[in-house]
Parts: sequence; C-alpha cells; structure tokens
Amino acid sequence: MTGTAPPLAAGGPGGAMVPPHNHEAEMALLAAVLADNRAYERVADILRPEHFADDAHGRIYDAAAGLIERGRLANPVTLKNAFERDGALKDVGGAKYLARLAGAVVTLVNAEEYGRTIRDLYLRRRLIGWARELAEDAGAVDPARPAVRKNRRLS
Repeated sequence: MTGTAPPLAAGGPGGAMVPPHNHEAEMALLAAVLADNRAYERVADILRPEHFADDAHGRIYDAAAGLIERGRLANPVTLKNAFERDGALKDVGGAKYLARLAGAVVTLVNAEEYGRTIRDLYLRRRLIGWARELAEDAGAVDPARPAVRKNRRLS
C-alpha cells in the first residue's frame, strides 16, 4: 500500500476498503530519524510502533527508538544486524531499504508533523475497526453475544 488512501476508499482486492494510511509520511519520518536521531525526540511522546500502518516501518521505528533511548546511534549500519533475519524487512529490501530510507530524507523540520499524521491515521483505523465491530454486534441475532463492548481506548 502506498500513498494516502482516503478513509474507507475502495481499491483493495474485490473492492475491499483500504484503511487510511500514508506510506510516504511513514517513510519520511523514518528517513528523518535515521538521518538525525534528534528527530526521534520530536515524536517520541506521540508516536509508538503500532501507529505505523506498515508493520515493517513500525519495527524499524521500534528498533531505532530502542537504540536512541539507550544513547546509541540509530542508522542503517547499526540497525542492519537487528533486521538481517527479519522477514518483513527482507520483503521490502532489507538493509538496502534502510539505506534508501536514510538517503530519502527531505527535511528534519517536518518530523513532528509526519508523526502527528501517522498517529492520526492510526486513530482513524482504530475508529473504523470499532465501528465495524459495533455494526456486527448491532446486527447479531445471538442473544448471548453482547451488543456493546466496553473499555475501548484510542491510544
């Protein structure tokens, strides 16, 4: 999935709905973090690995965050070992993908905005998932199945 998909846009297999995402914002944020680890400080309070629509991006972010939080450098060279055997990263190009990300940085100034965009789209995906669950629950004819689920959290 690349690009920004409008909420619930048709376009998946068989006309399936594509959840909102912005692959380019995810790549730009990772590029900023890998180029200058100080970019991580701008988003660390608002962004978690599960906020990324692309699982490989979430894993890269998580690994970089782990290094940075331990006072170590996070770049394609230091992350390479963490992902040599990672199937998800191999699927997108492995260590070459990390290097491509680091080389694709446009500006570090926008890192915080990219982080907010990624988190906002994550929250939208969650809301859409809950709306689908509620619709299924509302349409259930099984009296043993609860109509409303409780304790849902956005973040």
